[in-house]
Amino acid sequence: MLGRLSWLVLSLTVACECGGDPSADPDASADARDSAAPLDAPPIARLDAGDDFEDPRTAPPIAPELLALTYAGGAGDQFIRVVGFTATGAIVGEGEGFRVEYEAGGAGTIQGDPTTHDDASFSDRPRLPGDPGVLVEDPRFGLGYRVGYRQAGGNLQLPIFRAFSGDERLWALWGHAVADVMAANLGADTRCYQAWLMPGDRVGVQCWTDGGNSVLAKEPRDLGSPGFDPSWASGSYMRSPAGMATAYALIDPTGGGSVVSGTFVASHVANVAVDPWGRVIVARTATSRSGGAPPTNPFGQAEVGSGFLVLSPDLRDVLANIRIGGDCTGGTQSFGSLAIRDGILVLGGTTCATDVATANAAQASHGGGQDGLMAIIRLY
Repeated sequence: MLGRLSWLVLSLTVACECGGDPSADPDASADARDSAAPLDAPPIARLDAGDDFEDPRTAPPIAPELLALTYAGGAGDQFIRVVGFTATGAIVGEGEGFRVEYEAGGAGTIQGDPTTHDDASFSDRPRLPGDPGVLVEDPRFGLGYRVGYRQAGGNLQLPIFRAFSGDERLWALWGHAVADVMAANLGADTRCYQAWLMPGDRVGVQCWTDGGNSVLAKEPRDLGSPGFDPSWASGSYMRSPAGMATAYALIDPTGGGSVVSGTFVASHVANVAVDPWGRVIVARTATSRSGGAPPTNPFGQAEVGSGFLVLSPDLRDVLANIRIGGDCTGGTQSFGSLAIRDGILVLGGTTCATDVATANAAQASHGGGQDGLMAIIRLY
């Protein structure tokens, strides 16, 4: 497996209050695990040393340069499910039965058998563990944040974001009664999946919603007031036609907790990474509905490619919105894992596209079916 990955890699773990199951205690302790764990037992990163960020005002500008873009696959389906950096500085992506490795400044190699068929789902949703809860520790305030969702009756899922001091619950966001949620016609399934520390004594949180009528569109404590609205962000982005979206919120954990700002990105995004200045990298491009940066194509990729966003530390501005990939009509193209270290961003995923404009490739041509896809970009 990989050596220790960047401490700024965030992968998904879910907390679930499952009705009728006494073992599914939403407040049961769950340790944050090392980010070198595989995605089928996803970790959630934390900063053990506290607020270990650089001053956002000193951040170098985003100036992306494509260092490598490669297929990895053959007959059948492949997916690069975990990416990271080894202790020696190599950049690595791993799939079922194979490994893509780039030595620092060198060419890439594929080890193992890249034709091994991966019969798992190729959606952006990770394979969730059975862990009943996730607690993210914040040593800056001596707090822990419980992140996840509760099964609120029938098929309705509602988000959890709670703050604890030891065993004492201090406050909760989105803790509305089910009857009030339904009366307000806000019955879209909504789940929070991860949280991480941010500069300025803030906390970032990522949540998914399956429709536009979500509690995330309202104030976390008052369903009668606008709250998590994309108009907060100068680069507010569109949901999918069905209203499916990922929400990114910046939380002030002091004084009872409040949402400071945030934005939506269409569809469900699996993972994010955070650089030392608090800029959040999202493994998806997006289309603006209010003047935000449109997707760009600096690497000569297809206009329908997947790609990534870079959000400012306050989640209000989009600093980059870049396509990577090809025309994958009728199949799946997505990046489900990413990591960043020393300005180098690596993304791993899958594509059915045969026209990806590869660069410095370990495998330059599409091998058939769904191939693994790995990109290495110098961001700054």
